[in-house]
Amino acid sequence: EQAPSDLGRIAYEEWNGMRLREFQFAPEVCAMLQHLLEAQIILAIITNGPAEVQRPKLLACNASSIFGDNVVVSGEQPEPKPHRSIFDTTCAMLGVQPSEAVMVGDSLSYDIQGGINAGLAATFWVRSEDAASVSPSTGPQPTYTLNSILELEGLLLSGRAQNECISDQTEKAKGAQEVRTGE
Repeated sequence: EQAPSDLGRIAYEEWNGMRLREFQFAPEVCAMLQHLLEAQIILAIITNGPAEVQRPKLLACNASSIFGDNVVVSGEQPEPKPHRSIFDTTCAMLGVQPSEAVMVGDSLSYDIQGGINAGLAATFWVRSEDAASVSPSTGPQPTYTLNSILELEGLLLSGRAQNECISDQTEKAKGAQEVRTGE
């Protein structure tokens, strides 16, 4: 007969194993990420949570096959998203300036606000199926709102996002110049 403490441990291990077996990137997402890599777009993951929770999930979905070592876990950093420091760490790891990076995420308060805090070129909010009808009316405003992560490939590879970000940066600089000169 099993002791109650053993039953709890066994139930947890079974649940955790099932959860991790299901934690996979969809094949179409893997294909999209591979296309981005082939286009010389550098990819990274920033994930919030304790390392002992996040690292097994990253292993389960074989994230290293796509992202290599470009993985930042907040539990291994001084501060989580939306703090600027975790984005600065990631940009430094990738060898890019924040103005050369974008954030793609499903959380307005952590991903999008973090990208804004870090001064990234753009933020892409991927609505969850639960939030399909939600529009961010208050709080952080993403540069782009995607109904599916698969929309990202077209935006990035067409150059549309890059051109709009450059245009936006030019307008911001022009606006700053007008403020400084009183024009």
